[in-house]
Amino acid sequence: MKQVLLLIFVFMISFTLKAQIKPTAMLLPIYFVDLDKKSLQGSLNNFVKTELSNYYDLKSEKEVEQARDAAVDQISSENCTEEACVKVMGELLDVEYTFSLEIIDTGEGWDLSVVRQDMDRVTSRRNELCNECSLSKARKSLAGILTALRPGEMLIQRGKASLRLESTPRSQVFLDGREQGKTPLDLSVNARVPLEIFMVAEGYNDFAEEFILKPGEKRKKHAKLTRKRGNIRITSNPPKASIYVDGILEMDDQDKDLLTPADLRLVYGQHELKLQLEKYEVATKTLRINKKNLGTKNITLKPKPGRLIVRVPSEFKDALIIINGREIGEMGGKIAKVFEVNANVSLEVQVKQGDFEGDVEIVEVGPEKIRKVEFNKFSDLRLVELRKQVELRDRQDSLEAEKKRKEQFEKIRKLFKNTRVEIRTFGRFIDSEAYALYFYFDPRFAIGYIKGNQNNESNLASTCYNDCSHEPLKYRIEAKGYVMRIRYSNFILFRGIQKQSSPRYMVDSWGLSLFSASGKLTGQTYGRSSKIKPSGMTIDYVWYWENGISLLLGYGFVNYNAEEDWTQNWETFDGPSDWSWGLFNIGYMF
Repeated sequence: MKQVLLLIFVFMISFTLKAQIKPTAMLLPIYFVDLDKKSLQGSLNNFVKTELSNYYDLKSEKEVEQARDAAVDQISSENCTEEACVKVMGELLDVEYTFSLEIIDTGEGWDLSVVRQDMDRVTSRRNELCNECSLSKARKSLAGILTALRPGEMLIQRGKASLRLESTPRSQVFLDGREQGKTPLDLSVNARVPLEIFMVAEGYNDFAEEFILKPGEKRKKHAKLTRKRGNIRITSNPPKASIYVDGILEMDDQDKDLLTPADLRLVYGQHELKLQLEKYEVATKTLRINKKNLGTKNITLKPKPGRLIVRVPSEFKDALIIINGREIGEMGGKIAKVFEVNANVSLEVQVKQGDFEGDVEIVEVGPEKIRKVEFNKFSDLRLVELRKQVELRDRQDSLEAEKKRKEQFEKIRKLFKNTRVEIRTFGRFIDSEAYALYFYFDPRFAIGYIKGNQNNESNLASTCYNDCSHEPLKYRIEAKGYVMRIRYSNFILFRGIQKQSSPRYMVDSWGLSLFSASGKLTGQTYGRSSKIKPSGMTIDYVWYWENGISLLLGYGFVNYNAEEDWTQNWETFDGPSDWSWGLFNIGYMF
């Protein structure tokens, strides 16, 4: 009897201990979408807690909330992603499992998603669509899902199969276009239907595969994603530098050092590039490979410094050394000293001490090479400054003269801004040949040059002065001179001048011309000649066309002013003037 009682006691103790030892878990706040009723949310939340408490030692809402606040304080804002915070919360609460739920009203039903993650970051996900769902139906579906996710080996529901997905590296998983979580991941999937699995990881090629599982089947798939690679061409100035990537020397197909220029095919991500060439400093760059073709990366190598030996007379052994306008040191009481200088560049070297300075010497030093420059001639800076003042004064005078020249040119340019030129030519209507060239500084005023020849005949004058002849005089006149012309584009006969906004060219107008010339009169009848100084006036009217061509008709007089007395025997030259109609000519203005 005692033995029976002892066995019953041991059995009761082991049963109690087994009932009390449950794995610890925390439940994150349930995510509801388009289910706004607080009573419904509260009811489902309590139901889930109750169901999970049957299998897990569930942390309270207050403990979960305190752990979340502590995780946010512990992780910086830059790294505080949901995944990172949940991980820290699990460590703070020392739980073995973390549960998260989503309940979404899709319009056709409620999409119920439950995700369980253990300490090894293995994720188990269960999804179910509750058609025409209600609170009671949702509870029933959730009870089945949570039962399948209880500790130990997970149950496979009727008509379902289990698919465990693992990958190297860890990747995001999509099932039929819906995100499921990250690997490793246990999925409860429908059996006998095609399943499109898609895995994505940063810097790796995507993995895709279709699965069809039998009811109750458990299948495991481990996918190895291949790294993405991008092409980049590395060039250097100068070329033939050795290439190191992430500290490793790159080799060519013949197992020799790979030298620039060269094409590299690197995996996606960040890499440290180093170029090394004799007599040049090592160059390092960070490469970010994030696409298939990154083009060309050119790196200019900086040569190692050269050495310049400066030699000065003993009286200038405390001189300052100036290179390209910058002081680099001093002689320090020595007549010769070595200075480190930039290589492969032109250096303007000068020494200066007190009021004296040496001439500028231009040298170039190769990498790790040595050059010597010696200074023997020095100039007194006081005399140099005096010369500079004289040169400055001469430059100022030159600039002032240039300024005045420009001002005068601008005045002339403004004066001639509205200038036009007009050419007029006479036909042979009165047996004459002539032309005139006018320069208009304003539409109302012009000065010009005239030249003409005229063949004509004159009758005898009423009074004969000497050497009288009884025949008419045939003569030829050749003359040239200057003319001044005034235009009135708004003058209307018998009504005066009309007002106009501004004078214009290319409009019909009246004109008054005054001319003065000099020339020669040749009497063809008797072979005599005389100098003449013709002068006179014309009044005319001009019709203009838009293309610049014009037609002139005028009336005027001319006084020939012949020097020889014999010309007075003919009436053309006897009187003070020769009046004539029909001054008819064609002109062109541009």
